[in-house]
Amino acid sequence: MKDETMNRSEKGKADGIHTHTMEGFWAFVKRAWYGTHHPYSPRYTPLYLAETCYQYNSRKENIFAKFLAETVTG
Repeated sequence: MKDETMNRSEKGKADGIHTHTMEGFWAFVKRAWYGTHHPYSPRYTPLYLAETCYQYNSRKENIFAKFLAETVTG
């Protein structure tokens, strides 16, 4: 299998996927790894990554307000 690389001097995206999106996501994961959760144990890594994915995908929403609204309305 051949490794695929991207020339950053070109548009910076391939098939509509920007390299900055993936770099931003992995930076978000690393901040959670070193800051919030500290090194993950292999057993719980999928759960930590699922939480980080949810947070990243919901980063433009007010999660706390959403939590309160869903708690009150049941």
